[in-house]
Amino acid sequence: MKTWKIASAALFLASATNVGAVTLHQSTWDSESPSYTVSFGSPAVAGPTDVFSTNSLAFNTAGNAPSFYYDQISYQVGAASPYSAFNLNFDMSIDMLIGSSNQFVIFLDTPTVRTLTFTNSGTVVAKPGWADNQTLATYNENELMNIDMFFDFDHNEWEIALNNINIYSGFIDNTASPSLQPAEYLGSIRFSHGLKFSSGSSDDDSTVYLDNVVISGVPIPAAFWLFGSGLGLLGWMRRKHKPHPSAAVL
Repeated sequence: MKTWKIASAALFLASATNVGAVTLHQSTWDSESPSYTVSFGSPAVAGPTDVFSTNSLAFNTAGNAPSFYYDQISYQVGAASPYSAFNLNFDMSIDMLIGSSNQFVIFLDTPTVRTLTFTNSGTVVAKPGWADNQTLATYNENELMNIDMFFDFDHNEWEIALNNINIYSGFIDNTASPSLQPAEYLGSIRFSHGLKFSSGSSDDDSTVYLDNVVISGVPIPAAFWLFGSGLGLLGWMRRKHKPHPSAAVL
């Protein structure tokens, strides 16, 4: 395994501890009132499913108005936030998305949009730049998935884990595109299911269930601690272990 991949994995493991993190938004759809707004469509609270034993939020485009065949919610953070590093963690399950005309997208408004997409072909794709799609992994339907993201604007870092496996370690900002506005702050996080501006019907039966959303701000001293602990872990790994030939970031 290359040294930078070991470093990224070490830093991600350290960031996952969320030392000093402050919860900005939290949603479980059981008893409290989640702090999001519905941007489009009509996502609805769903009861227990084969995957979730409690309530979750169901995204389904059936019945949505033409040209806006999608459900979308938004969590506001804003340029005035005192934090420059953030963690996003949530659980989800997908039903009948593969082969449909829809997709499920997490938008990071930084303010230029970066995305993580669960496609209708069964892949997970990140877009850190305007034209920089990167296929990271595949997913299975009707299974519990946990997504954990850590992004640090001061160090231009974006880490993504799927079910505790690191699938992306790289930049928030792809400066290779001169037209791309630099990642400066986290304006909002949006969850969207469907197909925007469709010329035909995409109100199919594909459904995405979302639960246990937690958005946290990480104070700068804590972010520095995470960075240092990641490097310490890297040093220990290099002294004590040789990488296994099969070890690789997906």
